[in-house]
Amino acid sequence: MTITIEGNRHSFQLSQQIENIGIELDIILPEGAQAPNYQIRSEQFQVQLDADRFNELSESIKGKSPLDVSLSLQRVLPNQPLFSGSFLRRSQTETSLFQTLFLIYNWVDIEAKYSQMQSINSKVYDDFIMDYASRVGSVPDIYFLKVQRISTDNMNYIQRLVQINLLAKATFTAQAFGHTITTYFIPLLKPGVSKEYFSSANDKTGDKTYKFWKQILADRDARLNYWSINRF
Repeated sequence: MTITIEGNRHSFQLSQQIENIGIELDIILPEGAQAPNYQIRSEQFQVQLDADRFNELSESIKGKSPLDVSLSLQRVLPNQPLFSGSFLRRSQTETSLFQTLFLIYNWVDIEAKYSQMQSINSKVYDDFIMDYASRVGSVPDIYFLKVQRISTDNMNYIQRLVQINLLAKATFTAQAFGHTITTYFIPLLKPGVSKEYFSSANDKTGDKTYKFWKQILADRDARLNYWSINRF
């Protein structure tokens, strides 16, 4: 299986730049093996990891700043200095998407190992993942949109929200079965965005896109409230 995270690598609020990036994780479970191997593809880099090294890296970058992510990569992957060093020049937005790749994988790890697409489908719509780490303060999270929101009618709004960093895209592909699941989520890094930037060629005033965004936030609040009431 391959998990792909896509988003705008730039902070649109600061730069008004749009450059879509994709970060990919291949999960390879050889026949008869107990644990998978992993391959990360990011920019021109392809990094191979066994299960122990992948898990160590996943834990080491939880809740870390962009600089600390680079330091963690240097420690866990001493043989990949160019890859580790590349995070010193990556934006905070891009580094956050890289961290999210691990967060999402750990959310669906069993299903991803065995390409259980129906089970993945039940976990990546109208749900959220908390990025727990050993620190004091609020816990960042990502929220997956309701499946009903991801429609042809709403796609122009979704694409604009991705451009201005309010949404990102996740794709799960099981090559052996030719099956793909696509979802969108509110990312870990939640920037403030001026209302004027909601406008686009398909929504000149931005009012429809802004209204759609408010609907997503209402969905998220309802899901979080339900969880807080029923978690015990």
